[in-house]
Amino acid sequence: MGAALLLDLGNHQLKVGRSSSEEACEFLTSLSLLELEPLEGILSETSFSEIRLSSVNPQGVTGLRALLPVEVPLFEVSPETLPMPVTSHGTGVDRILSGYAAWRHCQRACVVADLGTAWTLDFVDSKGSFIGGGIGPGLGLQESALMEACPHLGNPAPTLSQSIPSNTAEALACGTRGALAHALQGMVQAAESELGPLERFLTGGDAPRMLELLPDWQHCSHLVLEGLALWCPAPANLGD
Repeated sequence: MGAALLLDLGNHQLKVGRSSSEEACEFLTSLSLLELEPLEGILSETSFSEIRLSSVNPQGVTGLRALLPVEVPLFEVSPETLPMPVTSHGTGVDRILSGYAAWRHCQRACVVADLGTAWTLDFVDSKGSFIGGGIGPGLGLQESALMEACPHLGNPAPTLSQSIPSNTAEALACGTRGALAHALQGMVQAAESELGPLERFLTGGDAPRMLELLPDWQHCSHLVLEGLALWCPAPANLGD
């Protein structure tokens, strides 16, 4: 099988990668959905024989397809072609692909925290079945909501205080990043009573901001793209 172009279409961004094998996933770029023109250059400069797409944005798929070469097979992950058993309902394919990639990393029960516009926390059992998880407002949403409702508070401190916060900036950091870290750890500890010890993975755009607070979590920058690289699409072309 030749190289695959990997597309992770979200609500605001398109992440682009390339894979020449299951073990190799190269991140190429991330584009705003408002400025997809650079994609044409990537398509002309990158060698690939198929395109694999994960999307949580059905409306965005139409515009994206107009930019893709019609002669190249295009495969989109769907509920009928998921790479693992799923016991949850209505779960986005991006979350399932991240869980699949994490499980392939460790081959044991695991959890993935994806920290983007929203944060998601997803669990995979020891047999490789996607169980489900939680969803909440991401750090950016929390901070922008506070800024809009209480502009006098200002911005949170860039790092967390090692003691009880003594000023507003430190208090904001404690109430956003610190609270999110404790929430994630608490939910994982509760799930371990049901699933046993969990390997912990961290991904998403805000993951670097949380690494110091979650030192026992493994940081994988692009788990959805990794999941696409590992996924074996059904022999059907969306262009047909």
